[in-house]
Amino acid sequence: MRDDMQLNLWGTFEYRIAAGGFLWNNRSYTPDYTHFNGNQIILASPYLNSFQVSPYYLNSNTQEIYGLLHAEHHFKGLLTNKIPLFRRLKYYLVASTNMYYVNQDNNYMELCVGLENIGYKIFRIVRVDGVVGYNNFKNPVYGVRIGISGGVFGFDSADD
Repeated sequence: MRDDMQLNLWGTFEYRIAAGGFLWNNRSYTPDYTHFNGNQIILASPYLNSFQVSPYYLNSNTQEIYGLLHAEHHFKGLLTNKIPLFRRLKYYLVASTNMYYVNQDNNYMELCVGLENIGYKIFRIVRVDGVVGYNNFKNPVYGVRIGISGGVFGFDSADD
């Protein structure tokens, strides 16, 4: 399930929620596992379809059920327009979270805060995020991701 809610002055809120699992997991091979999209490079992967600082294949599984959430809020100047000199840059704040839950020993959450609309004149397509990820709510992993703002060039970041 996914949605893109336009909140007028409050910006936009986008989310993607998924659930799944295996009915018969007694004979599963690696290609059959549920693989959550990870990323270990500085270039951001699709924001509403992946985890920005999670290692690849670390939490692949064949459990009976799992839940997945990707959500982000684009403030569209709601907060950054209140800072006098910063307002001239026309950068916008964005906050997001990505998480999944498989069981008590296999869960992951990351929180991201970034600036989008970075660039010059019509080339305002860059987005920079600071990310912190928690595997089983312990041992934080920090990272910076550089990406392209969603909706640029006519595609949506969650369509991948």
